Amino acid sequence: MDDLSTINNTATLQQHLTLTPDQQNAFDTISKIISEPKNSVILLHGITGSGKTEIYIQTIAKVIEQGRRAIFLVPEISLTSQTIQRIKARFSRVAVLHSHLLGTYHYSQWNDIKENKADIVIGARSAIFAPLKNIGLIIIDEEHENTYKQETSPRYHTRDVAIMRAACENAMVLLGTATPSLEAYHNAIAGNYQKLVLPSRIVNPKLPPIDIVDMSEEVHKRRGYNYISQRLEYYMNQVLARREQVILFLNRRGFAPYVHCRRCGFVLKCPRCDIPMTFHKKLNKVLCHYCNAEAAPVESCPECLANNVYFRGFGTEKVEDEISARFPNYKIVRMDSDTMRVRNAHEKALTAFERGEFQILIGTQMIAKGLDFPNVTLVGVISADTLLNLPDFRSSERTFQLISQVAGRTGRGMKGGRVVVQSFNPRHYSITFAAAYDYDGFAKKELEYRKQLNYPPFGKLSRIVFRSKKEDNAKEKSCTVAEKLKEITKTNGQSLEILGPSPAPVNKINNMFRWHILLKANNHDVIHHALQLISDMLKPSKSVQAIVDVDPYMML
Repeated sequence: MDDLSTINNTATLQQHLTLTPDQQNAFDTISKIISEPKNSVILLHGITGSGKTEIYIQTIAKVIEQGRRAIFLVPEISLTSQTIQRIKARFSRVAVLHSHLLGTYHYSQWNDIKENKADIVIGARSAIFAPLKNIGLIIIDEEHENTYKQETSPRYHTRDVAIMRAACENAMVLLGTATPSLEAYHNAIAGNYQKLVLPSRIVNPKLPPIDIVDMSEEVHKRRGYNYISQRLEYYMNQVLARREQVILFLNRRGFAPYVHCRRCGFVLKCPRCDIPMTFHKKLNKVLCHYCNAEAAPVESCPECLANNVYFRGFGTEKVEDEISARFPNYKIVRMDSDTMRVRNAHEKALTAFERGEFQILIGTQMIAKGLDFPNVTLVGVISADTLLNLPDFRSSERTFQLISQVAGRTGRGMKGGRVVVQSFNPRHYSITFAAAYDYDGFAKKELEYRKQLNYPPFGKLSRIVFRSKKEDNAKEKSCTVAEKLKEITKTNGQSLEILGPSPAPVNKINNMFRWHILLKANNHDVIHHALQLISDMLKPSKSVQAIVDVDPYMML
């Protein structure tokens, strides 16, 4: 029998908050299902600020009352601090697991879980494997996030592992998000998941207006590209004058993503990777964001020797410089993987911002979700095009999700808020639907495109990446495997579509050339059968390594 002697001290230290009618309806449905322990998956689709976390907390309390335990997963380590604070305010037997914990503390937390000293485990992706017994509930907050997919071996999607683990323990999986992945949404429509909706915010139900700025018009009006539009600057002046706060989002770190020669067009690339090196001004170095190679910035072009080298484009560091120059009387904090490397840096930065020590927060994807600051009344999306232009069939979905999530960081208090989205493609449906807060409209349109091309959630995908120090070897191996797959398909008469082989979008990483093949079918069985028949061909050799990724999330 599990040691639950302190269960009465667990739920709850603070009293539960009163639920809104929408929250109560959702919670009543969840309570009814959870009172009869059985495997079930619920999609809780609630807009930002609708009170999903309070439903999580009261559901956890319900599970603990039944003598069972819960795992609470968040997509980013940086999000755990606010979540941990809220959970520990209500419950006492809480363990925390994520990869940034020091070794001894990580071990002690793991040991507490194993010895039944914890009823709740909070953590990022790997916490799904916590040795927690008698699980009644697994919560996956922000289920749409691609960080739930492990991109290195062993490759898995946390949602799939959670559903399988819950099935083994007759537990509930609760998927919460304001912008469901199309896989989860489609499963809910098909009746595989039960869908519950929270359509309104708790505080200030009026959603903040989203202004779309056409940056091509901005260039024409101002006779040159300025990445802070006149409209965004105008609203920043208003908000800061009222002693309110601003969040600026750009999903690109560094100062300038290209070192470019204006005379001959040369772009400085990483010698080990097939990508441009990014200039980091504070470090006075150019860095590769794939292999971490670094070098001193060039003063003259290595190709034509002209002293006409130009740092092109912009990242969060350059935005910080520009904002500092335009708003010298206000304090700025920047959150990206360059500034947040020190232990507990996330927590310190967010706490300082919450206290009002900084008026402007600039950051990458880590600030796009899960943060709740009532004094933030303006959010600016510096460039909505960074994800939209990627060679990935999910790029529109990710753009919609990102704009929606970033927009959710403002207007959470009674002061209201506003969002400014800057784009060179302002009429793209992912941007216009996000600006209208129309998830269903976006999902309907995107699913039509996916169905036409048999992409997930309709078709199933697997990707085979071939890596070699010599590009000819990677190319030859991928061509041989592709021919064999085509032969198998023809012989067996199976509907397996083979795309490629072709160079991967990022053709070279860390001195390894990359070619890939994409397999597409109506179900996993067809793909798995084909992969089994060529398994011997995929064994690593001295010259080529083959990597199989089932349900790939990153196509680069």
